[in-house]
Amino acid sequence: MKTLEEYIAHYAKATPDKAAVITGSETLSYSALWKRIQARANELRLKAGEPYAFAATQDAEFVVTYCAVHLGGGLASPVPSKGGGNRRDALPFTLSERVGCRPEEADILFTTGTTGDAKGVMISSRAWAANAENLIDRLGFTSDLLFIVCGPLNHLGSLSKIYPTLMSGATLYILESLKDLSTFFSVFELPFKKFATFLVPSSIRMLLQFAQ
Repeated sequence: MKTLEEYIAHYAKATPDKAAVITGSETLSYSALWKRIQARANELRLKAGEPYAFAATQDAEFVVTYCAVHLGGGLASPVPSKGGGNRRDALPFTLSERVGCRPEEADILFTTGTTGDAKGVMISSRAWAANAENLIDRLGFTSDLLFIVCGPLNHLGSLSKIYPTLMSGATLYILESLKDLSTFFSVFELPFKKFATFLVPSSIRMLLQFAQ
C-alpha cells in the first residue's frame, strides 16, 4: 500500500497546480504542499520511530507538519491546539519505553477520556491506507471533490478524511469550526461541482436548528 505522502508526491507531479488544501487564509496546490512537507521534514530531523507531538491547528500547516513527521520516519501525535507546540510530555511513553512497537506504526492518537483518562492509541500506516481505500470505494471520493473538514484534526473522525481526499487527488477545505454557519455555507459557493463533509450529531442538530 502506498502512503499518504507517496500519493501527495504523485499528484505534485501529475496535477501540480490542482488545489490540495484550502483554508480561510490560503490555498496550497499539490506542488506547493509537497514542497512544504519536504522542507518541514528536513527541519524536524526526526529519528526513525521518534514520537512527535504537535498542536492540531485547523489550517494547512497542520497537514504540512502531519505529513512531514511521517516523511521523516517519525510518529505523529496531534494534540488539542490549546496545548500548543511540541508537547512531548503528553505522549504515553518515552522512546526508551517503545519496546515491541512495529516499524509501520504511524500515529499516536489520544482518546477523549470520556470514560476515564485519555489513552494514546497506536495506528499503523497500513490501517490508515486500508480505511481510506474503503472510504474511496464506498463513498465515492473522486478527484473533483471538495471535502470540508469542520471538526478538530486531533480526532479520528476528522483526521481520517484527509486520507481519502488527498489519496484521490481531491481538495480538502479546513474550517476552524462550525460555529460560524455563514462561513460553512459560503464554501459551497466555490467553483466545485461535488461537495462532501463529515459532521457529528451535535453539528447536524446545529444545522437543522439555525440554518432555516
